[in-house]
Amino acid sequence: MSWVDELHKIFEYNNNQDFQGVDPMPPISHSTATAQIQISITETGDFKGASEVDKNGSKTIIPVTEDSATRSGKNPSPHPFADKLKYIAGDYNKYVEGKDSDNSKCFTAYMEQLHRWLVSEHTNTYVKALYTYLEKKQVMSDLIKSDVLAVDNQSNKLLFKKISGIPQENAFVRFIVYTHDDLIKTWEDKRLQESFIAFNRSLLTNEKQLCYASGKILHPTYKNPYKIRNTGDKAKLISANDRSGFTYRGRFLCKEQAFSISYEVSQKYITLCVGL
Repeated sequence: MSWVDELHKIFEYNNNQDFQGVDPMPPISHSTATAQIQISITETGDFKGASEVDKNGSKTIIPVTEDSATRSGKNPSPHPFADKLKYIAGDYNKYVEGKDSDNSKCFTAYMEQLHRWLVSEHTNTYVKALYTYLEKKQVMSDLIKSDVLAVDNQSNKLLFKKISGIPQENAFVRFIVYTHDDLIKTWEDKRLQESFIAFNRSLLTNEKQLCYASGKILHPTYKNPYKIRNTGDKAKLISANDRSGFTYRGRFLCKEQAFSISYEVSQKYITLCVGL
């Protein structure tokens, strides 16, 4: 595991530097997404405005859980803050047709997760603002009124339209929060990031064991993130998801015996790889 250890050390070094003019690396428990829409709300959870995101500034740092960082079609885990419309819009099914129009499971899972963060000791003002706004179930309606989403005048359903190459019903949304004296781009806010890191750390339930990379007794993870080469990449640097055949070559009985990498070290090396 020497290469993982080296990446871990490089992350720690770079994380303490201030590189001017360079996009910051996501902190642990965070990843990046390409946003197509940004919604502005007030600190009290009222809608203020919305717009399409310029491609040149669409890269967005987002909080992720252990499950959402590795989500797939079979594992539709919501991200904790910024996410796609089907996760954040309570009125999604009013305007979307087809087999994917029922987003009730995605929306419910998203709101339950956000509420756990809201009521935790690690809550944040912007979490409360977002929860209050989304609870009104008017995201789609607000975006249509703002001419960000387009609907058919007769059916009132979304037209086949793309935003930055993405079908509008699949758009990823980030949030701006207006306070009484400032405008907060939540994807850049350090306080929100630190709030989520602390909250997410409290969710780790795996029994602590030896991390092969750091040599410390920490919470392990076997859900290592992907996005090694680009945001659409599914390749992983470490994986043990094949339980049959010659996976362990007769040397081990299970993946837990074969390797053990802590959650935080995993987050740091993948973040560095993506940043490179």
